[in-house]
Amino acid sequence: MERTRPSVAEPVDRARSWLAPLLGDTATPASGFKGDSAESVWLPNETVARGWMEYVKTGGVSDTTPPPAPFAVKVTNKGDRETEILWDAEADLESGIHHFTVLRDGQELGNLPEKNLVRFLVRPTFQAGWINSYNDSPADPVPEMRFTDPWPRDGKNHTYSVIAVNTVGLKSTPSAPVTAGN
Repeated sequence: MERTRPSVAEPVDRARSWLAPLLGDTATPASGFKGDSAESVWLPNETVARGWMEYVKTGGVSDTTPPPAPFAVKVTNKGDRETEILWDAEADLESGIHHFTVLRDGQELGNLPEKNLVRFLVRPTFQAGWINSYNDSPADPVPEMRFTDPWPRDGKNHTYSVIAVNTVGLKSTPSAPVTAGN
């Protein structure tokens, strides 16, 4: 079944909408709102209103869903003493990616970044450039999703996978495993 997007011209269900004073932090159903609706924050429903109130009060919103799993993992042997792991990942739209955990043979090998450099945000993110802009602009340049396994190769094939961890600590499922041969 093909999904279609609603038309911009579709009417808004005002019976479900909520309003809040422009500089306030509490929203109420539009039917019971006591302020000037022309100078208010309009919120389409209770779910959005509750998220807005939490964000206005705390600077973040609750997140109960793990981030998407990393994908397109590539493993390359670099010389005889290290292996390079590269991957791609989608954004976690609710709370952002905090870090990635790299697994070797199912065991935690390390994190990227090893230490998060963003200190001033309530929830530090992988994209350290966000600290100065306070918006959703990515760091420039965008951080590479690259990890080096520095352990000496032991003549065995090792399997690598990557887990994304969001800023509230929820973990994705591991990426599809990729084996590096010697």
